[in-house]
Amino acid sequence: MQEENNKSASPELIAKTVLWAIAIISVTCLLLFGNFTITIGSPNKLKKQSRETNPTKFNYQTSNSLELLRKEGGASYYDRKAWEGRITASYEKYDDTKLTAAHKTLPFGTYVKVWNLETMDSVIVRINDRGPYIAGRIIDLSGAAAEKLSMIDKGVIEVKIEIIDKEEKK
Repeated sequence: MQEENNKSASPELIAKTVLWAIAIISVTCLLLFGNFTITIGSPNKLKKQSRETNPTKFNYQTSNSLELLRKEGGASYYDRKAWEGRITASYEKYDDTKLTAAHKTLPFGTYVKVWNLETMDSVIVRINDRGPYIAGRIIDLSGAAAEKLSMIDKGVIEVKIEIIDKEEKK
């Protein structure tokens, strides 16, 4: 009976357990974030990367983010005093005078045309941050973009967003 308690796990059992753990983590990350990359190798041989050296590696993209061509929902805008000069998720300094926005899943650098559904005013913004994290809202706009959509006095408005090609921006 003592011999049974002293037995250690076989290498095959450990390998299977590790593979199952990796599979479970991969599926969980795919469900939560839409993408997952495992890099296998010696940490000393791997090149260290940061958002500055490889900004696209850190985008939270869903596999269908570019399939989203049009969507309607709520839009809000950044509090100018609280956000001016702070660092966004893309490591840019927030500038309230630029036409930028936050979206939960679209890749940084994506251009989006935003329409105010009440006035049909529109503006083209570049995604450089993550958010909004309030139910029913699909985009957070910079102050400059909010002014172009005549939403400063309202705070939250209903909008339609559409991904556009960089060429359409011009």
